[in-house]
Amino acid sequence: MVFSFDLSWLSPLFIFMGVVLFISRQDTNTGRFGRVLIGLGPVLGANLGSGLLTVLTTLRSAIEVRQVPLGNLIFKVLGIAIAAPFVGL
Repeated sequence: MVFSFDLSWLSPLFIFMGVVLFISRQDTNTGRFGRVLIGLGPVLGANLGSGLLTVLTTLRSAIEVRQVPLGNLIFKVLGIAIAAPFVGL
């Protein structure tokens, strides 16, 4: 169900919103939040995009074939969840 959504718009949206917030209010918490959105945009685009693509291409394959791409995607999501709090540092 989750994999059926097209999330390709999310990364450019995060980057755009982040740039607008960062440029307009650099020295405030809003500007810092914009910087976080910029970081989450290249990370989502690179990590989740490639991981999600492999999962989607193996959806109709045998369970043994789907295990490695799904494990890879879960690993990437966990990596993002762990790294996200430190993006602002």
